[in-house]
Amino acid sequence: RHLRAMRQLVAVLAATLLSAAAADCVFDLESENVKFDLTKLGEAGPFSQDVGVLRYFFAACTPLEMTCGDSATNLMAAMASKVNPTKCLTAYGSNAATSVSLLGEASAGIQVQYKGGNNCASSPSVVSSTTLDVQCDKDGAVEPHNVVVLSGSEDCGFHVQFKSSAGCPIKVDAGEVMSPLAIALVTVAVATVLYLGCGWTYNVCARGASGMEALPHIDFWRGVCGRVAACCCCRSPSSAPSAGFYADMDDDESGGGRPATAVAVPDEHFTDAP
Repeated sequence: RHLRAMRQLVAVLAATLLSAAAADCVFDLESENVKFDLTKLGEAGPFSQDVGVLRYFFAACTPLEMTCGDSATNLMAAMASKVNPTKCLTAYGSNAATSVSLLGEASAGIQVQYKGGNNCASSPSVVSSTTLDVQCDKDGAVEPHNVVVLSGSEDCGFHVQFKSSAGCPIKVDAGEVMSPLAIALVTVAVATVLYLGCGWTYNVCARGASGMEALPHIDFWRGVCGRVAACCCCRSPSSAPSAGFYADMDDDESGGGRPATAVAVPDEHFTDAP
């Protein structure tokens, strides 16, 4: 039983690692509403190309399984001799730092640059890199073809250009990309539903409440509604007329449609007539 549980755990971890690796091979360019999926290109590698007496190895997404001196982690390209290709001479780049850009228009393809490698021996302030120009070939295979090594210094950088069906963009509908405002609204809506649902369930199960009384913090929300109603609908008491100093008169006495008012004068202002 324990062995079966261990196998299941290993399977889950392997699936998690594979999904993470696949995610690293998908590049979204939201400004162009396109994305590039290099997953199959990564699975098909690594690849090699001979240039003179040298042989260059390179990969997409998935690092090379090669050791080159002290560089044994996340290598994206390496150089060796054609005579002894198993002995790595120089390593380039690392997928620890990746940047992408278009090759002109989106339909042309994508450029992927893997940085974060070792410092170059000839230029210690420069970090080695691997640059892949993946040109779109809709009718071609995933494996690189028409490979051209644009540059390959002995210790600093490797730049290769090739065609592949993986270099063709995938159109992304604008609706698939949520704006920050939409994300905020969805977050607020989900939080509100959770608040009401969890609060109502607790009040019903733990307190035996029902109806409106089961809503969470119902007294607080009633108070808020009452204050809002008072601010929007009620007048200040000081605006009402004082009954001690004003009295309504009949319409007939006022001679108009609106009731007139008479001022009440204290008795001491009057004297008896002679």
